[in-house]
Amino acid sequence: MLTFTIIADINFENQREFIQTTEIVMKKIRKEKGCISCHLVKDTEDETVLLLIEEWKTKADFFRHVCSDCFGALSGALQLLSNKTETKIYSVSSTQGIETLTKVRGQNKSKKRRLIKNGSEQNIIKQIAESGISIQIS
Repeated sequence: MLTFTIIADINFENQREFIQTTEIVMKKIRKEKGCISCHLVKDTEDETVLLLIEEWKTKADFFRHVCSDCFGALSGALQLLSNKTETKIYSVSSTQGIETLTKVRGQNKSKKRRLIKNGSEQNIIKQIAESGISIQIS
């Protein structure tokens, strides 16, 4: 699985045009082979920041998408309307759900409370790992 993100800084006066363009393009992207999901999210603290998140089954699916007219339209809108963008591609080898969070929060509650109360972030992570609590972060 592959996750593609674009963080875009877009002035408020350009957002309407960008969102309208993106809504049309996203409908088509979601129908492309291998697209798992595609979302546009607005930052709640900085109203100029928009985040586009796409998930793809395979690299081949994503690369095909990058060569598509949809991606070209999206790239064009970003070049025309955004002040700056940050693009990242994540290759995901595994995913976990709420059960992992529940497990981590539920195991050794008193021990974790003591660790969190008495340590730095790195020390907490090290001690949780040593305690036998199993968590994978990808």
